[in-house]
Amino acid sequence: RVMISGVRNTDDMDGLEQFLLDKSALPFEVVDRFLDTGKKKLFLTITDRSQALSLLKLSGTSYKNNKLELKSVKQHASQAFTAEVMEALRMRLVQKYNAESKFLDLSRTSEVAGQRLNYNSSGTFAELSKVIVSECPDVETLNLSGNYIKGLGGFRALASEVQLRNLSLEDNLISDFRELECLSHMNLREIVLVGNPIVQNVEDSTYRKEVTRRLVFLKYLDGVEMKPAIQFSLPEHLQRPTFQSLPPSQGSFFENTTQRSLAASFCEKYFHCVDNDREALLAAYHDRATFSVCVSVGNLDSDSVQSDPLDDYAAHNHNLLKCLDSTIRSKRIVSSDRVTLVKRIMDLPASRHSLRNLLVDTSTFHLPGAEIFKLTVHGDFWEVKTSVNRSFTRTFLLVTCPAGSLAAQHNWPAIIINEQLFVRPYHPSRRSLKQEEAPGGSASNVAAVSAGRDYWQSPALSTSEPTGSSFAITHTTNSDSSVGQTPGNPDSLIVNLSAVTDLRYDMAKDCLERNNWNYSQALANFMQVSHTLPPMAFKN
Repeated sequence: RVMISGVRNTDDMDGLEQFLLDKSALPFEVVDRFLDTGKKKLFLTITDRSQALSLLKLSGTSYKNNKLELKSVKQHASQAFTAEVMEALRMRLVQKYNAESKFLDLSRTSEVAGQRLNYNSSGTFAELSKVIVSECPDVETLNLSGNYIKGLGGFRALASEVQLRNLSLEDNLISDFRELECLSHMNLREIVLVGNPIVQNVEDSTYRKEVTRRLVFLKYLDGVEMKPAIQFSLPEHLQRPTFQSLPPSQGSFFENTTQRSLAASFCEKYFHCVDNDREALLAAYHDRATFSVCVSVGNLDSDSVQSDPLDDYAAHNHNLLKCLDSTIRSKRIVSSDRVTLVKRIMDLPASRHSLRNLLVDTSTFHLPGAEIFKLTVHGDFWEVKTSVNRSFTRTFLLVTCPAGSLAAQHNWPAIIINEQLFVRPYHPSRRSLKQEEAPGGSASNVAAVSAGRDYWQSPALSTSEPTGSSFAITHTTNSDSSVGQTPGNPDSLIVNLSAVTDLRYDMAKDCLERNNWNYSQALANFMQVSHTLPPMAFKN
């Protein structure tokens, strides 16, 4: 421990410490700090001996016209309790702990079995936390009022298993707001500091500002609710949002029938290539297209999601919060050429998608000389190698295929200029995607599903279909020639639609019949109403 005397202005400790850090030949790390305002001495605890010796060499240095004297003083030994004291402490905690309210009352408990409890020592907290973890690990509220506490550095030794929410330090000797920084890791909800010098020596507004600046998650200070300086008038359901208060999903959204047809044609072709022939995607991207991957890395409720690791995607992750190296970050956006871009997609695990679970949102916006079509697709897939289910969101920016372009030659309905892939854990409340069943299904089940309702009646579009759309819809099958009449071999259309959408055979047939055997129109129809179909409409 280094004692620094010659301190005149006790309100400038941060400046003094920074001054010493700049002057010291070796940077030093302070693990504990104590300011004796009466004697105007600052005590710094430094665990590294070489760092402390480097600091001591600054003795005699002038700081703001004041000569500083630095010397090494004996560090109070960590308080090691005997077995008898530990047992007495354990009994005291058992007596003082209310399990129902998760409240531990150690107010005015400065001595146990003849052993003085020095709450200013990290050793005391280390011993105390052992007993707390053993006897009351779920404690949320701790009362340490009236225990002659000057410094809070000991709280750093409190075991991580102890998750305090509320803390009372009433009637102690805390005189420096910086001591509260020792509590910043605890995410306290409430603290009581009444009866400490830091409350008595400053204006109330300054006091509350200094406390909340250091304890950012605080909700209550001295029993008074902390209100934000800036407030907004929001509806009740937005002030306390829950999953239950969120509005229900509205399914896919298309501004017009042109967008619906384009989205259906594009999704069918794109996901077929992703699942079966990724090299064929070379024709789908613009020469200067960009592609990036983002992986969900947040804390997720293990009861509501599948927790399989996303390691195979982490190497491609462009999450700006998790990729701090700007050089690596830029390399994770593929923008050099289509070959490199598609190679990146081919490096991702092999997958199988089902159009049954897709939700699609579309919109358009205009740039000088171009109309951009934005297509956002939410859905699920399963990995071929691991049989693990995943959820995803792909956002595409598309433009019209130039005449004679590679995309036009390979019958792509539009060309991709930008794609973002977001992969996240799969929600188990939805069916397993890898389950398969041969076409056909139970006629009685399908009849029960279809009875009394036309499931293929599309919801009204938000706008009427515009004329002269810049998006040419080019379908890749021969089904469009059969519009308005039954084709010679309808079974192939039914089997194809059933395989792509996971519909039962008879439901796929019904969908095609309602759409005049136009495969493209039937697929677009399915994508728009899939969220309204009952489970019995599908093969599993």
